[in-house]
Amino acid sequence: MDQTSIVFNRDNLSPELKDLNSWPSVDPESINPQERDLYQKREDAIRLYIMGEPHKLITERTGVSRSQTNKLMKKCLKIHPDRRIFGFRGLLPFLRQRQHQRLAPIDSRSRKAGFSGSLGRLFSMYPLIKEKVDDAFLKRVKAGTVHESRMPVKTIHKIFVDACRNAGIGADQYPFRAQLVGQRGLSNYLKRLFDENFKEAVKARYGAATAKTLNTVGSGECKEEVSRPYQRVEFDGHLIDLFMVVEILTLNGDVNYEVIERVWLLTIIDSFSRAILGYVISMGTEYSQYDVLQTIKKSITPWKPRTFEIPGLHYKNGAGFPSGCIEQYSWARWNEMAYDNAKANLATSTITTLKHTVRCQVNAGPVKTPERRGILERWHHTLEENGFHRLPSTTGYDQFDVRRVDPEKAAKQHRIKFDHILELTEVMIANYNATPHSSLGYKTPLEMLRYYANQDYALINRIDSSEQIMINRLDYRVTVNVKGNLKEGRRPFIRFLDVIYRNDVLTNSPHLIGQKLTCYVDTDDLRTMMAYFPDGSELGVLVARGKWGITPHTLKMRKSINSLRKRKVLDYLENDDPIMCYMDFLRSQAHGSKKVAKQFAEAHKAGVMTPPPSEKPKAPSKPVSPPPVKETSINLLNRLANLKGMNK
Repeated sequence: MDQTSIVFNRDNLSPELKDLNSWPSVDPESINPQERDLYQKREDAIRLYIMGEPHKLITERTGVSRSQTNKLMKKCLKIHPDRRIFGFRGLLPFLRQRQHQRLAPIDSRSRKAGFSGSLGRLFSMYPLIKEKVDDAFLKRVKAGTVHESRMPVKTIHKIFVDACRNAGIGADQYPFRAQLVGQRGLSNYLKRLFDENFKEAVKARYGAATAKTLNTVGSGECKEEVSRPYQRVEFDGHLIDLFMVVEILTLNGDVNYEVIERVWLLTIIDSFSRAILGYVISMGTEYSQYDVLQTIKKSITPWKPRTFEIPGLHYKNGAGFPSGCIEQYSWARWNEMAYDNAKANLATSTITTLKHTVRCQVNAGPVKTPERRGILERWHHTLEENGFHRLPSTTGYDQFDVRRVDPEKAAKQHRIKFDHILELTEVMIANYNATPHSSLGYKTPLEMLRYYANQDYALINRIDSSEQIMINRLDYRVTVNVKGNLKEGRRPFIRFLDVIYRNDVLTNSPHLIGQKLTCYVDTDDLRTMMAYFPDGSELGVLVARGKWGITPHTLKMRKSINSLRKRKVLDYLENDDPIMCYMDFLRSQAHGSKKVAKQFAEAHKAGVMTPPPSEKPKAPSKPVSPPPVKETSINLLNRLANLKGMNK
């Protein structure tokens, strides 16, 4: 707010303005000695004025008159370009608080001097010229206008000169009378324009990527410094730079190796200890809100070591995940979770579950700003460089990466199997947690967590045994109607995705027919679901009828089977196992289809054991022998399991 026209009355000043300790200050020792005494007298006068001393006394002590004191107060209370008041900075001798404005006409006879302020006067007289210059420099989009990617000052000067000619400015007037046709003055103006509009100017001059960094790094409120484990965690999804294959035994008895394109790795990392708390592999084109919730669930529930098919593959000594290796972090939850603005992350159910089940704050951050999750982004880079990028079927960072050499062919040639990549990922991440980290003083993430667990155990926010059932809320939530008809002898049941679910409590509760139940479904295993009565009390675990309750399958598989059956592409009888029928169908469609290969991989990840085809296979016409390879994929994966360089 401009205070120029205000006559100040110290009695009416707000308490904030009377608090001189909050005013921007000045270092008198840095002032020119000849001007230091004048500044000190001005400061003394202002201090006495705010203290309520009479003007006569102020003039006697400092030599500053009443009118001068009023002018100085106006200068002190003006708004500085840094959006604060000038404060004591307004008392500096020879301070100019507004830009020079030329009023005198230009001498048409001069070509070298006397042009000070001429550009500002020209812009005030011809605002359209100023608008064209500003639009060109800041690349402001106007209808019918296309700007160069980064317009040089010489080009902007040409636009300026052409605009002056079109405005009717004569050859004996500025800028045509000035040396270099006003280019020096225009260059100085553009520097000021850059400073006054630096956010817009950086995007126009240096690109959107630089502007994004400018708007995120060092801007906004400072995040609370992380000082203990589980204070803040970071979540993000990362596309693994790798092609893999799925081994499919066809109905003819042949073995096909179908290629899978890149898959998602969803990870949660503790910002303090750098420990990976949990991860999920997602097969979709994009990961879903259910994948996000499953990652959170696996980071909280106790981890258990896996057994591996790859001979010789094993965890290093002390490797694992915090929830399974350190008792104090079993069922532990965090205070804040930082993630990006992906739609799956911003789903209402995701945010609600985080706030009510995990009881943590959520920090989505600006769009497309991985810098906000720098620890996790750096870990993804390390994992790729020391792991997946060393495999022959890597896609590299882009199509120009020299490590990318026909990744589809390499995946088939070296038999880089999806199942083996799952095992390798598990070992690499678990081993990373037991690898010394340079930023931790060369302690391992698990060692850091153990130390703080012993020191500040009371600060660990754990889910106690009475509340652990609430972890089911991280599953898929659905409301269903209880169906049944006692007149027809049909006991109560529920139907979810065309499959009937029951348990003893439900079948013996006919009064529930017609009521709604809330159920939580693990999207990785639909054989059971946890059900709750309308008042919120627990009903118990419901089990799917028939083979649906025996063979593991995911939400995606169930939906795919139902879709195929409705289109009469897939059919099965009452006693058939629909999941096995689905697998046989995929075998028949597998050749050359990356989509079917991913569906096969989804079944493998869910734990579906795929026996030989239900039809009797025909003998292959020719024996199938694997192509010669320099190094077997098994040996290569074993070498990568104990990575070097994961401690950065």
